[in-house]
Amino acid sequence: MLRSLKFCLALLLIGAELWTLSVSLWRPHVSAIYRQFYITQQRSCWLPDAEAATVAAGLPQPVLDVAAFTPPQACYVLMRGWNHHEGWGVWTSKKLAGLDVPAAPGAQHLVLQMQPVPADRAQSLQISVADGPWQQLVLQPGRQSVTLAVTPARGDVVVQLRPGSIFQKFGVGLISLV
Repeated sequence: MLRSLKFCLALLLIGAELWTLSVSLWRPHVSAIYRQFYITQQRSCWLPDAEAATVAAGLPQPVLDVAAFTPPQACYVLMRGWNHHEGWGVWTSKKLAGLDVPAAPGAQHLVLQMQPVPADRAQSLQISVADGPWQQLVLQPGRQSVTLAVTPARGDVVVQLRPGSIFQKFGVGLISLV
């Protein structure tokens, strides 16, 4: 009898440990930035939660000038797929680039000031807002604004860009966000 009770308690303990392990593996309770960097690998740089909150609160509004970003601001907004920013802005370096844009409460749209790279050639581009459908557009030579509809924001808006060029070395330049 005592042996059966010990066996049942051991099974119960093993079951509880397996349940705890499964919850921690499939539904970890971590911050959004931690999840994007370590779990889904949607970010190319790590920014601790406390610093991310400070950076998000300190971003200039309503216009975000990409060329003026500090390294923590660039890490927060330019999630992945971007080169180092220069005096005019930043350009895509991968086939998929992501932005994490803090939107004003109630925002209905987001405007990206963009240009093809190099600036004298047209460049096709696909954009997805908040995991929505991909929109196809063509950037003509020179700077231009691309307006994206967003649902009334409750926080950050995640934008994904896919430059579509037959030449791997060309991409899309981002100058500012409004």
